Amino acid sequence: MPNRILTVVLTATLLFGCMTVGPDYRRPKIDTPDVWPGEKTEAPVPVQWWHSYNDPVLDKMIEEALAHNADLALAIARVDEARAQLAATADLFKALGGGWDIDRQ
Repeated sequence: MPNRILTVVLTATLLFGCMTVGPDYRRPKIDTPDVWPGEKTEAPVPVQWWHSYNDPVLDKMIEEALAHNADLALAIARVDEARAQLAATADLFKALGGGWDIDRQ
């Protein structure tokens, strides 16, 4: 009996919660500013944004990345090549196999 009462209450709550507000409902007008307070209108981010950190390690990493991955297609090909090499190595270890046998006496 308590389960039926709970089911009726939950069903009624669900049905009444989904009712519309009425045919004469109008969305309230909210005045919003064009620029939010405290928002700065700055120039766009520079192309070499990492120089703003003044970090020689980051500069070197970006330099190497740009030198070795000049083309996205080339980078994708390198990832595919690394995956293929990994799969070939995994197949090699599968072929070696091995096992243990223990006999109780």
